[in-house]
Amino acid sequence: MLSVLFAAVFIGHFIYVSRSPEYDENINAQYSLNSRNQTALLALFYTMGRGGLLLAGGAAIYGVLYMMRKRYFFLFAGMLCIIIGIVAMYALFKATPAAEINKYIHIPVISFFVVVLGFVFIYAQFKNRTK
Repeated sequence: MLSVLFAAVFIGHFIYVSRSPEYDENINAQYSLNSRNQTALLALFYTMGRGGLLLAGGAAIYGVLYMMRKRYFFLFAGMLCIIIGIVAMYALFKATPAAEINKYIHIPVISFFVVVLGFVFIYAQFKNRTK
């Protein structure tokens, strides 16, 4: 099933690259692929990148569904929410100049609610155990 998915993604990328105008895709500073001369290799590069993202997304969904059946789901979900909120704030302060933080005021607000949601999940994990 997985090989059929990757083959379909490759065929779609190959058709897209072969029909598009000629361009160079820079892979890194020293290596680039031409869409006319290296069509299959460029389509394979796109397939591995986007197919890997699809595979990772599917694995993440499977992991969440698996964890939902486990005893400590709310604890793990709470810790994940807290980590996501903290990392988002850290990335905002490290990547944004101080003069431009006001343009991204929504990030601290959303991060605050995500962290609060994490604490609510952790509270829900231990709420039933106190009775």
